[in-house]
Amino acid sequence: MNRAALLCTLLLASGGCSRRVGCPTPDGVTVRFTRCGAVADAHGRPVGRVSVRQGETEQSVRMDRLSPSRVLLSFGWTPKARYRFFVKLKDGAGRERDAAAPISPGPEVIASVALENIVSVSAASMGGAADTEVRFSPDGKTLAIGSYLGYLRLVDVLSGAILYEKKISEGLVKQLAFSRDGKTLFIGEQSPDAFVYAMDVETKKTKWRFRLADDLETCARKEDDRFGIYKLPGVYRMCIAEDGDVIVAGVHSWSKEIAGKTVSLNRSRLYRLDPTTGKPKWRFPKPQVLPASIVWFDADDSGKHVVLAIEKSSTERVESPWTPDSIYFVDGDAGKAIGRFTPEPLLPHFKRVLLWRSAGLSRDGRHASLGCLDGRAFFFDFPETSGDVKPIWAKDLGTPIVVSGVPLSAPVSYSYVWGDTVYFVVTGTVIPQGSRSASQKVPSPHPNTNSIFAFDLAGDLKWKWHTEGAAQAMSATPGGRYVLITTADNWLTQATDTFGFALFDTHRAGGGLEKLIYEFRTAGPVFPESDISSDGRFIAVAETPKELPDKTIAGAYRVHIVQ
Repeated sequence: MNRAALLCTLLLASGGCSRRVGCPTPDGVTVRFTRCGAVADAHGRPVGRVSVRQGETEQSVRMDRLSPSRVLLSFGWTPKARYRFFVKLKDGAGRERDAAAPISPGPEVIASVALENIVSVSAASMGGAADTEVRFSPDGKTLAIGSYLGYLRLVDVLSGAILYEKKISEGLVKQLAFSRDGKTLFIGEQSPDAFVYAMDVETKKTKWRFRLADDLETCARKEDDRFGIYKLPGVYRMCIAEDGDVIVAGVHSWSKEIAGKTVSLNRSRLYRLDPTTGKPKWRFPKPQVLPASIVWFDADDSGKHVVLAIEKSSTERVESPWTPDSIYFVDGDAGKAIGRFTPEPLLPHFKRVLLWRSAGLSRDGRHASLGCLDGRAFFFDFPETSGDVKPIWAKDLGTPIVVSGVPLSAPVSYSYVWGDTVYFVVTGTVIPQGSRSASQKVPSPHPNTNSIFAFDLAGDLKWKWHTEGAAQAMSATPGGRYVLITTADNWLTQATDTFGFALFDTHRAGGGLEKLIYEFRTAGPVFPESDISSDGRFIAVAETPKELPDKTIAGAYRVHIVQ
């Protein structure tokens, strides 16, 4: 069944427009079912209270106010069951609504938060979505947003009201992370200084800041370089350990004149910072920084186990004990490497191994994953002793196949270990760099392009999903019950209406289609990284405006909070 037919089936099964979509009724009260309950909307008339019955049984309902006339009702409902909603308005009037619960709910936008105007920056020239970091507080009540133009905002999740707004960076706000108790917000920027800040959430005062550029070097941004912001040093990832420590990856990739020649350089380092003082407990490696890039790292909940993928893109000739194009296993207490795995190049198609944001680690630190841009995927046990590490199992997910005489591959760009499931995200189709056909146009997609593969820990396939849009990064709730993947436009199929995300409930039986809750679409591109509140109630995704061929603008720079 195609997606259009599936949507029609869901609409019919839910009783049509008035019950699923919530078309206005003659007296102006709408009820729409959501993942976690329903939304009652009185369209401008303030709502007093709402009760819900199934038959003669009154439901236990939590009511949260989204606006004076719109309320979020949290309760568990049964598909196809009928419910009666009693809506008491503040002017004394009462309304009743009878509605059948759908088979599966649709997305409900709780709020959309407008950010600064970046049309002048030209979203089209940036080649997609602007870097925008979103992060829910541990209690799910506040959303922190870091923007492309360097603004930090704190937002009330239910109303979308901006509680705090300040431009804090000369560059962009690259990373955000709340402390486990929600009282401190850690902020990482990409700027000439590459500061890490700790901000008191209540007072909004800066507790401390730590400058990564002291290690990674700094440089000036060239205003005529549309990618100039990404040549500044930056905080590329942060993880918060159970003891509160902040594990930070600092990366700097840029070019400069050396002895009359332009040389491209890489500098990166991993830090474990004390959350109270901001002082490093350790730096990895030491004494020198890496002359390569940490493309991604992951840490377990305890902070005792860390994996990081490194890659070298510089032309600098420098001696280093660290092997690029590798995954390193690091003791998170001591900040020392205890193991390494370096995949062999997949000849003849690839002369070297390339990595992206594809190093994953389980929350208990026992298992790790790695994806390669040549289409291979690996799974490991975290080593207990020092030495080279060998994978427990490996999969050829996007490795080269020949179509019409042209070799095609699909990169494994992201990987994760959540609960008892290992996820690999296979993205677009490419012609391998070592092929004589590398300058040709891709004739057709690789069969596994734009797919999620979900394996159990033994390497058996649990489920799979093929995205209509270009597959991007995934997010999950603790334990991995709810997972989502963001999607972009699909240049292979010329589909431009595939921006957004797909949400799955992994506790549902069956394959990807059965686990799919809904797909949410935006007018403009979405940034790959999203967030889900820890209780699974809310999702945050950032949209960027897109310039269309006729020079009109689709979408806006904003963050959607969705249930």
